[in-house]
Amino acid sequence: MSLTIVPFERDHLDAVMDLGDAERENLLMYDLVGRTCMDGDTPFVCMGVMRRWPGVGEAWTAARSDLTRKQEAFVLRRLRTGLEDFMREENLHRVQSIIISTDRTALRLTAIMGLDFESKAVAYDSDRNDYFRFAKVM
Repeated sequence: MSLTIVPFERDHLDAVMDLGDAERENLLMYDLVGRTCMDGDTPFVCMGVMRRWPGVGEAWTAARSDLTRKQEAFVLRRLRTGLEDFMREENLHRVQSIIISTDRTALRLTAIMGLDFESKAVAYDSDRNDYFRFAKVM
């Protein structure tokens, strides 16, 4: 099958992750814009931003747990080269992300996407975990 990128549709989320009703409703109440990586007709990764203000978005990603190496490589190539194009297409001057300090995969992805470290949020969640804030500004 061929790997492609298409505009994100909310129904793609159901194909890539098992969201509970409350979780899905919480995520979908935001103005989401993004792209979906497809393998033929099957979504395997959704990514984009939740618009916070005009020109500013909070990055999000949803992925199937059983990605093949080919699918992973496809996504990584697009993340490495596509963020600035996406920001221009969606009229964004800032994309930000806040990531728990223990999520090594997400932290590596911020580097791949070219996000810059901005700050550390100490005891940010109810379990008192630390988080890091990153952003790409154009």
